Amino acid sequence: MSAPETTEMDRTPAEMDRISADKDRTPETSLCVLPWIHTYVGISGYVQLCCVSGTGETSAPVLGSVRESSLAGLFHSDAMEKVRRLMLAGIWPVQCSYCQKKEERGMKSSRQLHNVIHHSFYAQLLEKPDRFVPKIRSVDLRLDNVCNFTCRSCSGYASSSWFAEHNLIYPDISMSQSTIGLEDATSFWREFREEILPELEFLHLAGGEPLVSVAHYRLLESLIQSGNTSVALYYDTNLSRLTFKEWNAVELWFLFPVITICLSLDGVGRKGEYIRHGLDYGQWRKNLATLRRELPQARYKMHFVVSIFNVMELGLHLRTILGQGFVGRDRLRLTFLQWPPYLNVQVLTPALKKECERGLRELIEDETLGEPLLSQLRALLHFVNERELYPEYGAELADKVARLDRLRGEQTGALFPYLEPMLMPTDNGEPYHAP
Repeated sequence: MSAPETTEMDRTPAEMDRISADKDRTPETSLCVLPWIHTYVGISGYVQLCCVSGTGETSAPVLGSVRESSLAGLFHSDAMEKVRRLMLAGIWPVQCSYCQKKEERGMKSSRQLHNVIHHSFYAQLLEKPDRFVPKIRSVDLRLDNVCNFTCRSCSGYASSSWFAEHNLIYPDISMSQSTIGLEDATSFWREFREEILPELEFLHLAGGEPLVSVAHYRLLESLIQSGNTSVALYYDTNLSRLTFKEWNAVELWFLFPVITICLSLDGVGRKGEYIRHGLDYGQWRKNLATLRRELPQARYKMHFVVSIFNVMELGLHLRTILGQGFVGRDRLRLTFLQWPPYLNVQVLTPALKKECERGLRELIEDETLGEPLLSQLRALLHFVNERELYPEYGAELADKVARLDRLRGEQTGALFPYLEPMLMPTDNGEPYHAP
């Protein structure tokens, strides 16, 4: 994010009033309903505006931690009030650069999607912003990092299963323990159960992997016991299993009339299993069939992360996903991986970028994919060529992929032969310069 926007975060209310008079700015430019109704609590207790706040190319300060402050106090803090004033003045807060960039690329952002999801609150906010009182109605809660996958693009901070490899691959952000979570945040849980949960309308659960987390099932049981099954549940899940210890996820979910399940899948078949290490693609398909049969009230979406491993064959993956009816064409959301940076598609060599561009252009010509997906593919085509990252990250790609291959007994070059030249460092440690 540019320096002027960072500076605007510190403007006084009087200065904000003058800025808001600028005819080139309108609230709709950057206004998002979430800061008035929603908060995000990460696995370590840090609080952000939402799950994408501060992600991508720009880091942004967190609001605080529920281990040190109350969630309500952080939600009504001066920092949050500054965010709200900026939005009402038509200015993008620094925390919102991820959505700003997506919209500049012609993609639907989280801001736009949530303004539709919470359209009644958004309409009230637009009509009478001075009378719309901020209140926590929605929470994105990351209970812990417990996960049974070691996805290539992940780390120990998002998956406990990564711990054995984490410090070897990411020594600069080392970890001392495998599991991170909120279980011991007693003051937060007291506040959450007594003050927030009774009036909560929307609860987003992710991880880690919630379906293998004891904390997740205990939370569901608390919701059921309190009688608050009217809360709308939203999940991000790898769908690797539907039962865990004594719990059956489908039986518990059946008690909630409003539930959305967002499926995480970054590829099909063996290549999908490589990218999301731990995936059993055949079992995944069986689990989805079980859900559709036994949980008819659920809505299904899919989150597909585009990386250096799947972008060259993106058409194969997407057509398989759509052809087998996993989700509808308007329910497939693409995210362009930016961390870890060495797996960003912008790290492709110039020659591979040209090949990638040809494939994407052919895919974009397929009108049967539908406009929601085509608009994302057009944005991806632009994203691929935004930056040339091979000189900066080519050597890191070769080194870290080779390390994980040795640790896991895998052969990336054999599975992705078009990437093999990029996986061959020269004797001096520099990346191989493919033509």
